[in-house]
Amino acid sequence: MFTDGVTSIEHSLDTECSVVISQWCYDVTDWEGRMLVGMNGGFDVVDSRVSPDTSERGGQSRLHRVLKSVSTADSGDIISIQYYNNQIYTLCIEKHPGTKRQVIVFDSEYSEVKRWSVPDYKFVSQLAVCNNKVYVSDPNNKQLCVYSATSGTLLSTLPNPLFVSPLYLNICPPHSLLISDCLANRVHRLDCRSDIITWTSAVAKNPRGIALDHTGREVWVYSKATKSLFILNSDTGEFKQEIHHKKFTQLPDGDNLTGICLLDGELWGAARSSGLLKFTVK
Repeated sequence: MFTDGVTSIEHSLDTECSVVISQWCYDVTDWEGRMLVGMNGGFDVVDSRVSPDTSERGGQSRLHRVLKSVSTADSGDIISIQYYNNQIYTLCIEKHPGTKRQVIVFDSEYSEVKRWSVPDYKFVSQLAVCNNKVYVSDPNNKQLCVYSATSGTLLSTLPNPLFVSPLYLNICPPHSLLISDCLANRVHRLDCRSDIITWTSAVAKNPRGIALDHTGREVWVYSKATKSLFILNSDTGEFKQEIHHKKFTQLPDGDNLTGICLLDGELWGAARSSGLLKFTVK
C-alpha cells in the first residue's frame, strides 16, 4: 500500500482480460474516446466504448467497433502512433526484413499530409510529440532525434551517457516525455522545454511500454523481465507499486506490452502477436 498525498491507494487489475483485436498490434493511444492502434500495414481507429454485437449470440457479446482502418501497406507497418494538434503522427517501418523508417502524418480525416525519413532501425521503436516537436528513438546511435512537428525538419539530436537503447516513448503532459530504455534497465522523464532529463528510475528491468495515468501523477511501465507493471511517481520517479497479472505470464516469449494507454479506468496494451488487450483497473 502506498500513500499519495492524504489518500492511500493500491491498484490491481481485474482477473479478466479482453482481447479487443487479435491481429498484431504494436502501439495504442487515445484520441477523444477513440483508440488509435498501430498494426501491420496501417492503423485502426477503435471506439473505446463497448457496444452490443447483435450478430453473435443474440446480442450478448460485447465488442469495440472499429471505426476506421487506414492502410499504409505500400509503406510498411505502423509501430508507433500519437494524436497531436489535430493530426495523427505515426512511425512506419518497411516490411520485414527492411529497416527504413518514416514519420507519416495524417489529418483528422485520415488523409496523409506529410512524411519524412528518420534513421534506420529494424525492430519496434517509437515516437512521441510534445511542444511542437517530434521525438523519434534512434537506438543504433543511443539517442533521440528531434524534428519540427510542423515541417519535419531535423532540429537536434539528443544523445545521453545514460542511453543504451531508448526505444519506448510516450508523452507526459504538459511539457515532458517518458522514455523506456530496455537494455539500460532505466526509465527517464525528459523536460521538452529544455530537453534535459529530470529524473531516472532503475526499478523496472527491461522496461517496455510506458504511459501516464489520467491523474498525471503516476507513470505505468511494463517490465518484460518480471512480466509485471511498475507504477512510479510522475514527479520524482519514485517507485510506488508493482502489479502482476496471469495474462502477462501467458504471453509468448516474443510478446510484451510495447504500447500501453490508461483511459477511464482501463488499461489498454498492444502486445504484438497477442493483439490488443484491455484490463479493468481497480
